[in-house]
Amino acid sequence: MAYEIPMDQQWKNLADRKAFPILSSLMDCSDNEHIVLKAVVEVMNRAYGKPTERTEVTGKDGEPLISLEQVMERIKNLKK
Repeated sequence: MAYEIPMDQQWKNLADRKAFPILSSLMDCSDNEHIVLKAVVEVMNRAYGKPTERTEVTGKDGEPLISLEQVMERIKNLKK
């Protein structure tokens, strides 16, 4: 029995076969550096995934949003 590729994967494969040559051509042939950069970023995102963005959240003056004592108290209350 042959393995059947799911339809969504078929669409992704088609999109990649169509899109990559265009992006590659833009990277190599465009005189516009902004277009080249956008094409490079798109290829890198497809190859490696988009980089994650980290967000640091702190309380007043960089203090934790909740103290260790408050965390321990909440854990203790959960056990009751």
